[in-house]
Amino acid sequence: MGEGDWGADWFMARRKNADVVKRLQNFLKKVGGNLILTSDSKQTAVQDGKVQLAPALPAGLARSLCAVADVIGYTTINKEDNSYGISFEGYDERMVGSRLRPLAQKVLPFSYDAIVKEIKSYKEKGE
Repeated sequence: MGEGDWGADWFMARRKNADVVKRLQNFLKKVGGNLILTSDSKQTAVQDGKVQLAPALPAGLARSLCAVADVIGYTTINKEDNSYGISFEGYDERMVGSRLRPLAQKVLPFSYDAIVKEIKSYKEKGE
């Protein structure tokens, strides 16, 4: 890696990895499943005094995977009570958010049951 002209080898590796993930994601959706990927986060830059966070992956691959993700959560721990949370609040500094309306802009306890409950209890405005 790194010997291809103008980064061509990195581009091909990124494209191949993103394609494998997308194909697996599509297959799982067809059989009623979901693909869940986990990653540490890393600071990518500081802009306007704000830390930019992204998945701890090569930048191009991180952007490619985030582009096909339906939901991206950012997990945290409350140091006062040691409880875990997951945020789906999308904003410029973090690659976080949800295309699923029930989770969009929500902060929930980090548990499968809490997330499923939020999705199942969701009602459109006006319903």
